[in-house]
Amino acid sequence: MKTHPNTNIFRQELPKILLVLGVIVSLFAPSLSALAQKPAIQTEGILAPLASQLSWNDLGKAERSFAVNGETVTLPGNAYRAIEEFNLDGRDDIADYYATPSMEERGWKEVSSEPQANGVTSIYFHDSGIFAAVEFVGCDDNPALACLTVWASEPTDLVPQISKPEPEPLAVTFVKTYPTNGAVGISSKPTLTWAAYTGSKFSHYRYCVDQINNAQCDATGGWTSIWSGTSVAVTLSVNNVYYWQIEAVLTDSSKVGADSGTWWAFSTGSGTATPTGTITRTPTVTGTPTKTATPTKTATPTLPPSPPVAFVKTLPADMSIQQPTTPVLAWGSSTYATSYSYCIDTVDNNLCDTNWVSNGASTFVTLVGGLTPNYTYYWQVRATNPQGTVEGNGTNVWWEFTTISGPPNDTINTAANMPVAPPYQYILNTSSATVDNGTANSCSNGLGFASVWYKYSATNNRKIYLDTFGTNYDTFIAVWLKNPDESLTLLTCNDNASGTNQSAVNLTVTNTGIYYIQVAQKNPNTTPLVAPGGTLKFHVKNFSDVSGNSPFWPYIEGIYAANITGGCAASPTLMYCPTQNVTRAEMAVFLLTAIEGGGYTPPAVGASSGFNDVPTSSPFAPWIKELAARGIVTGCGGGNYCPDVAVTRAQMAVFLLVGLNGSGYTPPAVGASTGFADVPTSHMFAAWIKELAAQGITGGCDATPNYCPDANVTREQMAVFLSVTFSIPTKP
Repeated sequence: MKTHPNTNIFRQELPKILLVLGVIVSLFAPSLSALAQKPAIQTEGILAPLASQLSWNDLGKAERSFAVNGETVTLPGNAYRAIEEFNLDGRDDIADYYATPSMEERGWKEVSSEPQANGVTSIYFHDSGIFAAVEFVGCDDNPALACLTVWASEPTDLVPQISKPEPEPLAVTFVKTYPTNGAVGISSKPTLTWAAYTGSKFSHYRYCVDQINNAQCDATGGWTSIWSGTSVAVTLSVNNVYYWQIEAVLTDSSKVGADSGTWWAFSTGSGTATPTGTITRTPTVTGTPTKTATPTKTATPTLPPSPPVAFVKTLPADMSIQQPTTPVLAWGSSTYATSYSYCIDTVDNNLCDTNWVSNGASTFVTLVGGLTPNYTYYWQVRATNPQGTVEGNGTNVWWEFTTISGPPNDTINTAANMPVAPPYQYILNTSSATVDNGTANSCSNGLGFASVWYKYSATNNRKIYLDTFGTNYDTFIAVWLKNPDESLTLLTCNDNASGTNQSAVNLTVTNTGIYYIQVAQKNPNTTPLVAPGGTLKFHVKNFSDVSGNSPFWPYIEGIYAANITGGCAASPTLMYCPTQNVTRAEMAVFLLTAIEGGGYTPPAVGASSGFNDVPTSSPFAPWIKELAARGIVTGCGGGNYCPDVAVTRAQMAVFLLVGLNGSGYTPPAVGASTGFADVPTSHMFAAWIKELAAQGITGGCDATPNYCPDANVTREQMAVFLSVTFSIPTKP
């Protein structure tokens, strides 16, 4: 007994697919040559490969993360979306334009082609210093059509190493499942189904339903892409014979036909029309080993039309509490269903006292109109086809859920004010957070779920670094400016960063600027499997290269706040270089500032640093000389200091204990054991390492425990050593 009026239907917009049609390119070389003469379009100073055959909408600024030279980078840029929707299989001009050979002729070299959940995103690089991402997505109003999005970066000094072409993908056959070969009496609105393709380099599927048995796709419109899933609903005529095939399209433009290339046949209606002829077609496997088979056409028993098959509701779970006032209703698909409708009610009587709301073929809906907080609702969904109707979980099995008010910063008008100076973090349960209208952006296919807001009022010109690493759901971060008329302008956004489903934004702010930061769960516009929201971990940092969920982050921010370090680079972003080794020269600065405080400056170096390999002109000379003067270090031998040599963990034990206790300090005798499996009592630093552990400064490098005495000390480890040894408070 559960229903709700005034609900928007989220249509399915599926992830990103890029086709590289090499064979088509070779077959139509003259037309490709002509296309190659068309330059990329220059928009707002950014070179973008926008096909001139299409009209484009400017989606605005957007950051993007992707892998370059084995590392994840995040670059600012601009996104564009083609206005036209099209069947990619019927648009050779568009496929040719974005084929890898054609892109190369226009100066775009392919960097990577990364398969996503339902497709492929391809990254290109132009010699002018521009990266581009080319994506094809299923359109939300018609998933059979393609929608094209292109992102181009601002100019950068980063240059990728272009890898050699990958080997041809492995072709593996797969099978169709329904309607079976030779079936009769099939509904005129059947759902074609097939098993998933399991070969390498899979991109997406395409299907063809034909009325000519000639081993070709002669149907109007030709092949049609399927951007997600292993089924598609089609509408046919009654009492007709049809021949159908599914192909798996691989990312290098090869295609593999189901059932080793054999097309199947079925008839619609009462069964008076039956398939005739031999149903044998040559498999289409372009660019990969061709597999052939001679099919045996076996008639199957007549399958009469039937009502939809039983199915279940999934979200919100029955008896759920603390649900948002914009909940997502979701349910499993019902075989043979042609449409669904749902009802939200406030009366527990197993009846729909409001009204049934049509939801088309979609198996989920977000009630963006909003419900009343702290109220119990009852809901049901039903599947329908011309033969009948079935209700979710069975007749009169309604589910209920109770709403709750969202978190305090649930809307932009109640955005939480952030302190001016980082670092800080927000840990928040967003399960009750609502969906915002008017915040669609290029980082989420649909309006973001579980959306919460933060407000930053800048008091100077600077950069701050935001991330959601450690959050237990897929997030995006969008930064907005509010206009005088209360409308919003997207400044930048980020979806996935550093190879994760979490997000990171490098935000440049200007004095007196007010920035509204939306942190939300990405909505891919597909049926959700779990309730939206969860535990959000939102970090605001001083360093761009230190993740908020790093165990070293509080220590690094702590020594930064204590003025012990200013990082390793200030431009274009403030960086700490956490995994970089600490040299003996850097160690001198770290130790002395930790001992004396952030404002400490050593005495002038004078006429000599005291070491042959440390000239007085070195910026580290005064620090190294003072460290030696205090008896903390005596050099590396032969009158040298070895300033550029990395410090090992064994050496660090000595430096820390002497720095803490003074030059005359000697640790207790090591005794029968050091406590570490990889440090024997005969090790020259055994007593120092054992004492460092005894004072709680280290627990070793793993759980064995080992100490890893010969491993180099990294800058992130140095932050911990200094913080614990000299009692420097962590931040935030």
